[in-house]
Amino acid sequence: NGAPNSELDGYDYYIDITSDEFKPQNSYEITIKPGFGDDRNVVREAKTYEVVASNFTPFANFTNEEPYISSVGEIGIRSANLPELNVSVEKLSDQNFRYFLNFNDNSEDLSNFSSKVASKSYKLEGALNEISLNKIKLDFAGAGDGIYKISLNYGKDKSVSKVVYLSDIAINAKLGKDEIFVFANRLGENTMLPNANVKIYGKRNEEIAVGATNDVGVFKFNKKDIYKEISSVVVSLGKEQNFLIIKDGEALNEAKLISQNPSESIDAYTHFASNIIRPNESLKGAIYLRDRDFNPLKNMPVKIKFIDPQGKSSTQITQNTNDVGMINFEKEILSDLSGRFNMQIIYASKVIASVPFYVESFVPNKIKNDIAIDADKFFANELVKVNLTSSYLFGGAASDLAGSMQVSFFDDEYKNSEFKEYKFKNDTLKAAAYPSIENDLTLSKDGKSSQMIDLSFNTKNAPSIIKGVINFNVNDDGKNVSDAKSFTLYPYKDMVGIAASTAFADPNEDVKIRTVVLEMPSQKAVKSNLKFDIKRVSWQYQRDANGYIKWIQTLEDVDSFYKNSGEFSYKFTQSGSYVITATNLVSGASTSLDIDVSGYNYSTLAPTKELSKSQIKLNKSVYKKGDELSADISSAIKEGIALVTLEDAGVKAYKVVKIKNNSANVKFKLDFDFNGRYVSANIYRMTDAGLTPVRAYGKVYANGDKSSRKIELSIEAPKSAKSDENIKISLKTKPKAYVNLFITDVGVLDITSQKPADPLKFFDKILPDGVFDYDIYNMLTNYKVEGKTLSFGGDAAAMAVAAKMAKHASPVDNKNVKTYANLVSLQADDKGEISYEFKTPNGFNGAIRVDAVANDATAMNAVNSEIKVKDDVIIKPSALVYLLKGDELSANLRLINTTNTDKNLTINVASSKNLNIKTQENTNLKPFENKAFVLKISALETGAGEYNVTISDKNGSKTLQNLLDVVSPYTISTYAKS
Repeated sequence: NGAPNSELDGYDYYIDITSDEFKPQNSYEITIKPGFGDDRNVVREAKTYEVVASNFTPFANFTNEEPYISSVGEIGIRSANLPELNVSVEKLSDQNFRYFLNFNDNSEDLSNFSSKVASKSYKLEGALNEISLNKIKLDFAGAGDGIYKISLNYGKDKSVSKVVYLSDIAINAKLGKDEIFVFANRLGENTMLPNANVKIYGKRNEEIAVGATNDVGVFKFNKKDIYKEISSVVVSLGKEQNFLIIKDGEALNEAKLISQNPSESIDAYTHFASNIIRPNESLKGAIYLRDRDFNPLKNMPVKIKFIDPQGKSSTQITQNTNDVGMINFEKEILSDLSGRFNMQIIYASKVIASVPFYVESFVPNKIKNDIAIDADKFFANELVKVNLTSSYLFGGAASDLAGSMQVSFFDDEYKNSEFKEYKFKNDTLKAAAYPSIENDLTLSKDGKSSQMIDLSFNTKNAPSIIKGVINFNVNDDGKNVSDAKSFTLYPYKDMVGIAASTAFADPNEDVKIRTVVLEMPSQKAVKSNLKFDIKRVSWQYQRDANGYIKWIQTLEDVDSFYKNSGEFSYKFTQSGSYVITATNLVSGASTSLDIDVSGYNYSTLAPTKELSKSQIKLNKSVYKKGDELSADISSAIKEGIALVTLEDAGVKAYKVVKIKNNSANVKFKLDFDFNGRYVSANIYRMTDAGLTPVRAYGKVYANGDKSSRKIELSIEAPKSAKSDENIKISLKTKPKAYVNLFITDVGVLDITSQKPADPLKFFDKILPDGVFDYDIYNMLTNYKVEGKTLSFGGDAAAMAVAAKMAKHASPVDNKNVKTYANLVSLQADDKGEISYEFKTPNGFNGAIRVDAVANDATAMNAVNSEIKVKDDVIIKPSALVYLLKGDELSANLRLINTTNTDKNLTINVASSKNLNIKTQENTNLKPFENKAFVLKISALETGAGEYNVTISDKNGSKTLQNLLDVVSPYTISTYAKS
């Protein structure tokens, strides 16, 4: 507050030092240390200044900025160095109350709607630089409940104002999709407000409902989709009246309206035989679809789409669920990519689940594919001729080979180098689901095939251009080789672009908007009449079943008009985030642009409120129909009243109780079906000695007893077995129940740490909170707390899987064996019994896990058993992927005796003609001995090769089959691994 320091003149940067320790007319020594500053100006050596704090500038303000206050309360004022203060009071007229309520509640200026009702000057006491605390009470003649503007006037032209909502009535509302629940109580007493008049107003200022509170201060009204209409609640009793405005994003809790849309009420549990496979192997699994009440999705079509690591749809299938909501699938994944894929489960045109799986392997290419099209740009409804050619790398046509062509489409953004600053994409349009095309084919004698692509599908809602990708795949004797080519599809005859002079403006600033319409495919600018829509962005957030917060964007219409393409100016009068869309109604093309307008209310994001919490302790962990739910309610409030509710998309039951010694107990008889409900507790205390009241709030989930969902299921399987041996499994379950057996090598499951099936755990989810809570208490007190923050983070589970796969690499690359993972679908007989027999793989030594999942219309269950597969002597040669012609190497042949007896063995190696393999012919293995022998291998000719290692003794023999290809050293191959 003193004269500026001449030494600081000319500097652009400064720092404020704020501290309660600074006292007027006191001296302070301030040292600026070396290093202070930025990369342009930095202090090189310490500099010390002496500062004398000046007197407080005369001021007056309110101790609390929140508008609601009890009519029995007082308004606090703090001031300093003021001998006199004038207080003037204006009151909103009754005629303007509903207008203010529904259209002008954000305004702090009541001048156009109010008149002065009181004014008085006061002499203030207090020493120089002393903070004085004073309070005023609106007790003048004619004062009563209402909306007031209080102004503190001092000095020549200084004034500070505050809008006050004066009433002793507190209003609390719970809003569900089809229900409004109102509870009224007093701010000045620990009492409910019975027999009070209640009016519910809509967003167009219309009356939606009129009624009265019951004996405990509750009013309840049901109407379909009332959440879309409601704007405010008014409660009155005699001359007393107060209001509550319902606004998106200002609820106490992060709730989610429970949708009745089938695609949003269905969940899908997936279990794979193995979630890691080789390319060209089949992905085997089962999907179980049920709604939030555990009812199966019976006999309905479900689309399963497979997305490759580049985000492209590789293939899809459509199957109907059976009579217990189950789908078994086996789909060969035709992709030359490796890494993380996703399987999307789509019902009612909505992706209801996305489940990852992994493809890992290496297969050297021996052929090359080529895709030729006449152009790279097309319009909707055209036919595209595609010429496909495949030839061997060593020369010659790949005759008579089977293959396929897949075509996928996805949204892309048009760009033009001459209009770099323009945006040609409408982000407000939802991405359309485009069809995919898949044709099986057989190449001709000269290795060619011609195919047609029909582009006559719906492109109406395309945000910009559409990118098409052709994938040509040829099966070269079990090894797939792919090539891809992309092209552009113009969904509209022209493209609309938009640009602005700024993306961040001030209120009432002239923002220059420029638009251009480019004719396609010439890309020439043409004049067109465009429809402009301006929408304001607002946000809500909701909590999912895991407690995480998700932001939901909504768009509010602000303005709409027509103008020719070109340039014009526009003023945004209110701060916030906006979206401008420009649409050519003739062609259907459109675009959008985001603009932020700064100001006091710039942020449209609703804060995450961390309120004073009430604690709710339940007497059980799970409940069922007929139980008694007992809840102990406690908080920091010693004496008060509590509204306790049972909620599920609305208030199903409620009680109002007295709080004594910080606690109360509430009991509910559950005489209805109970699959889970929220228990909510709102605790209020009165205004003591002029203090504002406080409210504690809490909500917990009472889980339903789901034991009826568990079907009887048991499994009997041997603990151990040998390779190439028949295994018998017996199961016991409910008669006629469906049972899926997943029989898989544990070594494969360990790569991704795949857990045993557990469908009951998956479906035992906490439903979203379907009731929004509103009250006046956040605007009644100045209690502040810090909000929670939702951090970005990676997919920890996916990263863990990636790390494990990096450690183990691909099991196929290292072992050159087929993945052992099978799915078998069975059904129990009339006694609930199942018997199944399978054979362990040749040469397999390890463990096999059998997951059994049983399922009927009302229940599910899963059990598992692990079988150790171990031969007396394990044959383990070095893992070889392939050899080049002319290679000679020494590999290892390891024999492991797993018994406690000596083994005198004869070793015989037989190979195909293109391989020459030699090793030691006889050996003795001590009990549990592990011995390695040299295996000399020569690759004589190119081609598929194999060798069989047979060991024998007096008790019998065992043979291990091994595949080992020999390829040309001149073959060009690419080893691509994601």
